[in-house]
Amino acid sequence: IGTFFRNGPNSENAHLIIGTIEQPDLLKGEGIEIYKNFDNVTIYSGFKSIDEYMQSVFARGGSIALRDHYEWWAICKEHHTAGKLLFVHKKGINQNEDNSRATQVYFDDNLILSQYKENKQLIVDVRDIETLSPYSDIESLFDIVLFRAEAFDAIRDDDYFLKFVNNVLNN
Repeated sequence: IGTFFRNGPNSENAHLIIGTIEQPDLLKGEGIEIYKNFDNVTIYSGFKSIDEYMQSVFARGGSIALRDHYEWWAICKEHHTAGKLLFVHKKGINQNEDNSRATQVYFDDNLILSQYKENKQLIVDVRDIETLSPYSDIESLFDIVLFRAEAFDAIRDDDYFLKFVNNVLNN
């Protein structure tokens, strides 16, 4: 398990804390320093460090539960550059460094293209891992990497996500 903590828009203000889902309270002035009193936590700071950790998890297989930093996103008026972090490697959205195939699939029940088009509100902060900048063509990622999950359907069908991914891989 782990949690994201963000206290600014740049790479150095992004942290992934593995070993807890507790988060500092920004409104009380708390910051990353609260974790110095936690046992068995590992902190990855900066986009590249976070991505390297995530890639190591993906390479091993399995799953990980991560809490997003909703408070930061809300403070930033739900702007797409403050949402849940997703790193895209421009070498090829579905291509690993060794040219093996990898498919990034990001589900959320709040991925709404029209909200992004209207006011740049989006639940996910898509970053180009090479430049660390917001991904320049987010709209092109809808239905390729970014998928809206229907929460009610997922609750009713234990195989909802497996079926969804299988459909993505076969199209």
